[in-house]
Amino acid sequence: LVMGVVFWPGRSHAPAAVAHNAPPHAIIVLPMQVDGAGTAAWARLGMMDFVVDRLRRANQPVWSSEATLALLRTRDRAGDPQRVRHDTQANWIVESRARNVPEGWDVTMTATDASGRVRNGAAQNADLVAATRLASDRLLVGIGAASPSVALDAPDLDERLQRAQSALLANDPDAAQALLLGATPAQQKTPLWQFRAAQVDLAAGRFVGGIERLSRLLHTDAFKKDAPLRSQAYALQGMLLVRLDRFADAERSYEQAIELLGATTDASSLGRALIGRGAARMAQGRFDDALADLGRARIQLTRAGDRLSVAKVDGNLGILEMQRDHPQQAVAAFEKAERDFQA
Repeated sequence: LVMGVVFWPGRSHAPAAVAHNAPPHAIIVLPMQVDGAGTAAWARLGMMDFVVDRLRRANQPVWSSEATLALLRTRDRAGDPQRVRHDTQANWIVESRARNVPEGWDVTMTATDASGRVRNGAAQNADLVAATRLASDRLLVGIGAASPSVALDAPDLDERLQRAQSALLANDPDAAQALLLGATPAQQKTPLWQFRAAQVDLAAGRFVGGIERLSRLLHTDAFKKDAPLRSQAYALQGMLLVRLDRFADAERSYEQAIELLGATTDASSLGRALIGRGAARMAQGRFDDALADLGRARIQLTRAGDRLSVAKVDGNLGILEMQRDHPQQAVAAFEKAERDFQA
């Protein structure tokens, strides 16, 4: 039951409206509009997730791709920016468009805040990922943020990884696996490829293989220099360990993720890591510690406006109160979670 609530599929049922107490500077990135070559259809979700990661690495409070897609499932697939702002109270709404031109790709990005201010970023490049990276960095300058400094992989690997992420967002781990296996042997040794492969392992139920892959990856020197990716890897490792009932090990993995995320403004990722650690502690019978984690998680996720994850907190609180023989409190928590999940 704990497993079911903690890892309730984020894309299956969406909130009709997200909490209206999101931070005023929160950013939501809508799926990219793609004009031109049909082979670039993957960019709709893949490039959205790429921009989200770029903003997160620049320490901007940005919604996860999963949370945005959950919201859009109650609306039209393209996403109405005004409706999104009404439902979420987020400030910046980022829209993007990629056009296939003779020189390669022309990418334009527009961010609009609640007061109507508009900031733009645009770039052209033969490679779609490179054009999107440059356009998003120019957009970051417009909203007053510094571009993240990260090592760049080969352009074709960047595209392959985003294609695989697009397949995962579309719940197709087999397609993601096939895309990853098409990379060269050298590319398959890179940290980003290994991390994406571990995500596919989780989606495909290969829990032991995913843990072994991440354990090797987390001890490499190159990976230790990338704090945002490392925090994601520890949280992913925690998910895999929970699925194997290795709750003490999962708790340690989540602790590593929480420590790294504490120095960032990524409230949504921090909140989800706290849910994971709370569930691991609950499974070990440490109810007071679990309650403290769930309370912190609720604060972070409310800050992020992530109502879907707040519902997961309430579901876990219901389970916790049942285990502590407090059925009345459990009913209240379950009823609130039920309302939010139903929405």
